[in-house]
Amino acid sequence: MKHKLRDIMVQLIDTSGISFLYRWYVRKKGPLVRVIAFHDVADAMWFEEVVTMLTTHYNVITPAQFERSEFDHQKINVLLTFDDGYQSWIDNCLPILETYKLKGLFFINSGLLDIAENADTADFIQKRLYISPKEPLTWTGTQELIVKGHSLGGHTVTHPHVALLEEMEIRTEVVDDKQRIESMLGITLSHFAYPFGRKQDFSAKTIELVKEAGYTYQYSAITGFAGIQKQGILPRTLVEKDQQIRLLRRWIDGAYDVVELLK
Repeated sequence: MKHKLRDIMVQLIDTSGISFLYRWYVRKKGPLVRVIAFHDVADAMWFEEVVTMLTTHYNVITPAQFERSEFDHQKINVLLTFDDGYQSWIDNCLPILETYKLKGLFFINSGLLDIAENADTADFIQKRLYISPKEPLTWTGTQELIVKGHSLGGHTVTHPHVALLEEMEIRTEVVDDKQRIESMLGITLSHFAYPFGRKQDFSAKTIELVKEAGYTYQYSAITGFAGIQKQGILPRTLVEKDQQIRLLRRWIDGAYDVVELLK
């Protein structure tokens, strides 16, 4: 019921023109950039419908273009990101991204990758990610992503509520994760996404420690256009499982942002 009421509000805000006014206001500060985030993508057909919609109506950008601020000043620019680490990225997402010549930014938990091939991962996924068990991504899978030209980012070792940790624990989760991924794959990470990513999941202390670890970009899971940063944290809009395409368009266009701002 809560989500139904939210979606009704999103529709009303979009059809009333309020989201258009919101975009007009934000665009005065620069190009419109929307970072969206997927998790496990179990339905390849749905994902292709999403990608078709995105490439038809928006300017889908690569992580490199995002870093260089190469944005379209007329369309909404959309950066594709993915969180945690799932085999579905390889099975369902990668072929479609290849077909449409798109590149994504994949945030991974090194602790999950380390046990993916030789241990029961159900406990980690249920207790750390709070979802039913899924087939996890492996280090081999991450190498395939790199070979195909995609980018990786840090997401901590064990997916904790970072802001609740002591300083030494934060450093361990952030620094060890970064060093493990970089040493295993021979790359340098510059993007970090907070697990869960709500307001209570980061703080001035975590922001400073993540920066000290060598990250240039930090992301929340709070919806918004990426030109509007709070405390140096970039907003991201989470894509819900099997979300209706029309509703997702309204979210990207800004109607969901307005709903959240009105709370």
